[in-house]
Parts: sequence; C-alpha cells; structure tokens
Amino acid sequence: MNLYLIRYSNDKYVVEAQTSQEAIGAWIDEKNREEKEVYESIRVFRPNNYSIELIGTYHGIIKASE
Repeated sequence: MNLYLIRYSNDKYVVEAQTSQEAIGAWIDEKNREEKEVYESIRVFRPNNYSIELIGTYHGIIKASE
C-alpha cells in the first residue's frame, strides 16, 4: 500500500491506498462521515482546492518505539 499526503487549506492528511484516486475517495468519504456524524451537518464535502503527493509505502515507516 502507498501513503499519500493530502493538503487541504491548512490541514494535512495521510491516507493509505493503492492509488491516488482511491486515496482521494477515502479522504472525501471520511470528511463526509465527519460532517454527518460529528458536526451533524447535511453539507456535502466537495473540495475544490487540494493537493496530493505520494510519500512512500507503509514499509518505509520508522517507529520511534521500535
């Protein structure tokens, strides 16, 4: 699996997915779930200005505790 960094406004999200399209879809789905469940909003999250960058794979993660 690949890791993607999505930048939106001042926020950054790391998403694990096979492709960049899958990462964007997962991010949008999570933001829509958040809008509905956390904020109790009926607004649909449709970002128009974001960037996505492949940052590597989960095999490249170094954990400080190990």
